[in-house]
Amino acid sequence: MRTLLVLVLLMLPTLAHAQGSERIVVLEAGIVSGKPGKLVPAPGTATGFTREIDDFKLVKRTDTIVAKQGLRFGMRFRVEGTPAGKLIKARCITRFPADGVTNPKGMKVQVDEYDCDLRLGDVTWRSYTFDDSWEMVPGDWTLEFWLEGRKIGEKRFTIVKP
Repeated sequence: MRTLLVLVLLMLPTLAHAQGSERIVVLEAGIVSGKPGKLVPAPGTATGFTREIDDFKLVKRTDTIVAKQGLRFGMRFRVEGTPAGKLIKARCITRFPADGVTNPKGMKVQVDEYDCDLRLGDVTWRSYTFDDSWEMVPGDWTLEFWLEGRKIGEKRFTIVKP
């Protein structure tokens, strides 16, 4: 019994490292292009939906985005953690500048939040598109990833007026 207890105690650091080791590594970021796909309901967002995007490409590497209707900005990232291939249920958050954005319903929104499935080991994309003029608020915008109450990654962009 004592041997088993010692063995378990020796394994604790390894077990602790495996849990909570997930993180996002940004590979490239800036202005991106992609083919718009279907709308996905997302009640925790200013628009009420997110849109799936296919065929992402980095157009220009930059952290400063000049606001323009139709412009898409974002990042390509790797989801690190073990075991590779495991699906995790994360929370994707977009933090708008301090004053937030005001949607057509007159609702001021400072944070968009929605669930996002990520697969450990995958390289994928996340972006934001200025579909409407009310979204184009200058200031710092941050795309964040959260898992079980802790931030596992983020990318900040500075939005400026044309």
